[in-house]
Amino acid sequence: MGPARLLAVGVVLLAGIGATTIAWTQADDDAREREETLAAEIDLLVEATTDSSVAAVAGAGGLVSPEGEVDLGEFESYGRQVIDLSPLESLAYVPVVTAADRAAFEADLGR
Repeated sequence: MGPARLLAVGVVLLAGIGATTIAWTQADDDAREREETLAAEIDLLVEATTDSSVAAVAGAGGLVSPEGEVDLGEFESYGRQVIDLSPLESLAYVPVVTAADRAAFEADLGR
């Protein structure tokens, strides 16, 4: 193999390595840009979901009577509407029971 052929092979190898490096760098930059765009879109989606969830449950305080009780039927109606109009998948009604009333509460509902 003569010096001209070695030079040609060297030039082709260097050109191939250079092209590969440029392509790799461009693909890496494109991937980084797509990741940043996706992260920004996810951030906006989470923020919108959070805002909708807070707005959806903001009216829950109106269900509490002056005595501090919540009518279960009213809560179920409210919960269905909130779930239909918001990204929330469920709401739970958890009554607060004092230690003194716990035995009676468990007897009513079962353990």
